[in-house]
Amino acid sequence: ASNTKIHQTPPTPTRCHLFPNHKNGKMHDNNNNGSSSSDNDARIPQHVAFICDGNSRWARKRGLPAIMGHAAGADRLVDVVLPTLQNIGVQYCTMYGLSTENWKRPQSEIDDLFAVIEQTAERVYHRLQKERIKVEILGDLEDPRIPASLRTSLEKLEQRTQESCCQQDPNGEPPQTLCLAINYGGRRDIVNAARKLAEQQQHSAENLFTEEGFSQMLGTKHVPDPDLIIRTSGECRLSNFLLWEAAYAELYFTDTLWPDFDQLAMKQALDWYALRKRRFGARGEAF
Repeated sequence: ASNTKIHQTPPTPTRCHLFPNHKNGKMHDNNNNGSSSSDNDARIPQHVAFICDGNSRWARKRGLPAIMGHAAGADRLVDVVLPTLQNIGVQYCTMYGLSTENWKRPQSEIDDLFAVIEQTAERVYHRLQKERIKVEILGDLEDPRIPASLRTSLEKLEQRTQESCCQQDPNGEPPQTLCLAINYGGRRDIVNAARKLAEQQQHSAENLFTEEGFSQMLGTKHVPDPDLIIRTSGECRLSNFLLWEAAYAELYFTDTLWPDFDQLAMKQALDWYALRKRRFGARGEAF
């Protein structure tokens, strides 16, 4: 039985029944499945975003310090979530690493979280480069509360992975983009976007205040809006995450703690998404 808190209970597959013939972003024809490549591709989210909640609770349940929960959560991203998404062709993945509200937590926990992020950034660079995953940082790294060593590690990770992904893939496959939201807040990003757009409007006779124009001022301007937002640990809210971009995202909430969010849990969420009818305000056939 599923432990999700959604009205439609997702199935519990032994494998992702979303497109069993889909691997590494390519659809392999199967005359027996009765579905077309375009139908299957329409059910694959282009962008999946995660609110990675429950690291500290996971550690407390095991009598461990919070830093062990954050470390386990980082491993879950690198070893399970990214490979699973890459395998079925999801092009964009966004992880909520540290919100602007998380500064209210004890400083010792924040320091531990920073240490885990920095160690993970240093550890996974070559792996991301090899697998053609480019990193984009969302949020304010210029905040003086961010340790200089962490800022350097993240900026280096972003720059070098983007440089390596500029090279053409021999198979013509596009790179996967991993967005890390560090010291990020949706409201603050909206305020900053409005301020930048107002400054530009002062020097333009054209009306710049359109939805498209506003979106280009956001920190997420280089990535499409999320199709699916997954939040772990049983909480059912966005917590200031991608507020503008989430307008038409499908929202999936699960009781599973983030360090326990394994391949089966990921597949359940993707299978649930495949059953959604996405009309974007219209009637008739879903998109």
